[in-house]
Amino acid sequence: TVIPMLEAVMAVVPAEKLAVHFHDTYGQSLSNILVSLQ
Repeated sequence: TVIPMLEAVMAVVPAEKLAVHFHDTYGQSLSNILVSLQ
């Protein structure tokens, strides 16, 4: 998942300043979107 990446970025940048964009190349886009929203 993208949890470690998001945690690292949010240690430096406030979450409300972030946007994410995922591709579904490996069938993971929906799960990554859900994790990002949480």
